[in-house]
Amino acid sequence: MRSSLAPILANLFMKKLDKKLQCILLKIALLLGVEICYNVTFEDVIEATATSGWRGSFLPSTHWINTYEFNALIGADGRRNSLQGFHRKEFRGKLAIGVTANFVHHHTREEQLFEEISGVARLYNPQFFQELKQQTSIDLENIAYYKNDTHYFVMTAKKQSLLEKDVIKNDYPDAVRLLARENVDFKALCNFACEAAQFATKSTASTFEFAENHYGLPDVQMFDFTSLFHSVNASRIVERKGKRLFMALVGDSLLEPFWPLGTGIGHGFLATLDTAWILHKFAKNEPPLNILAERESIYMLLSQSTPENTKSNYQLYTIDPASRYQHLNSKRCTIEEIRHLYDDNNNDDRYSIVDNNNNLVTNHIQQPHDVKHSKNDDISNEKLLNWCQMITEPYGLQTEKDFQSFYNGLAFCAIIHHFRPELLYFLNGAMTRDDIEKHWSMKESEQSAIVKKKVDDNNSVKVSQLIAHY
Repeated sequence: MRSSLAPILANLFMKKLDKKLQCILLKIALLLGVEICYNVTFEDVIEATATSGWRGSFLPSTHWINTYEFNALIGADGRRNSLQGFHRKEFRGKLAIGVTANFVHHHTREEQLFEEISGVARLYNPQFFQELKQQTSIDLENIAYYKNDTHYFVMTAKKQSLLEKDVIKNDYPDAVRLLARENVDFKALCNFACEAAQFATKSTASTFEFAENHYGLPDVQMFDFTSLFHSVNASRIVERKGKRLFMALVGDSLLEPFWPLGTGIGHGFLATLDTAWILHKFAKNEPPLNILAERESIYMLLSQSTPENTKSNYQLYTIDPASRYQHLNSKRCTIEEIRHLYDDNNNDDRYSIVDNNNNLVTNHIQQPHDVKHSKNDDISNEKLLNWCQMITEPYGLQTEKDFQSFYNGLAFCAIIHHFRPELLYFLNGAMTRDDIEKHWSMKESEQSAIVKKKVDDNNSVKVSQLIAHY
């Protein structure tokens, strides 16, 4: 089955044809015996007892699933995320307004000639966007077009253009108020999307007829994607009465994508495969702390995963992360760093003894005496550079034998993102000068606080010395 479906899924993976992809995955799930419950709402987890296993509280309360016992629970409900124990960080950037539109595909001769646009940004094709503005007064940052059962357009529009085209009635500094339903002229929004589609396909306006959404209205919408949420952790394990529950997040619940990049479906697949791999180890009853350390190590690669730094032969993809990631270090997170993700209802102050491969050997109760950490304040430039190269390698950054390659700020941002991914959204080479300057503007004390504890605990290098080189 894997060899025959892989080319199809790879093609859909690249083109993001969600409807076909969802149908294929649904059929596979049904063939494998997955039971799907409709009109059921998850509320909370019910802890295991001496006589029963882990269960969930669902609505309606009379549904049979309320009696179902399980030992793994995966959250895939998007931004709202119903699972407890997963802290999230919000990333806010400059105002970004997205517009999507679906048009009926009549399969006419003219429509067959429409060329898809896999995604074009102003930076890479300024002439296209200049001509669009001159002919239609529509000003966009980027646009993509996919042709399948419908003609699907997705674009990022500039606020001033939306105001000039009377799509937005009044200008407000608050994004929620700006895009509120009462402040948007829906008819003008339809005209805006239709004009953009007409220009992109070099077609006539009469060609485009809006498909209907589930409300029976034209399938066009405008929304703010300025704010993104990322989960701090990808998994946790809870143990009660000797019974363990593995919990994890996938999809937008785990890592909400930066919408114009079109990475959501790709990251969603990778996270699901990563979780399946860890579930496989959990089912084999491997030590929970080892399981969590590996999962969180893999999660650190997800946000910067691109077609350039993941393996290109999709047919060889399996649930094993080594089949997909080029720079995989499954032991990057230490046991002590993820200990808090294992809740066994024991509040003892514990520490771990691990072997050279970061595998848990044993736990010990921490004695009340102070633990002294050795410090090495005299780190050579060579060791400092080696450490920087080790941290920045998964980000695809080529560092030279001196610190010249660090001066554009990208490496510094990558190091911040490695230790504190919630502080910035790292876009590899796509980061703008504004993005870099924003993070360079932090005070030295703030820069040191970002990673100093982690670095000192690992007896590596002092971040203050790294900052001095900048």
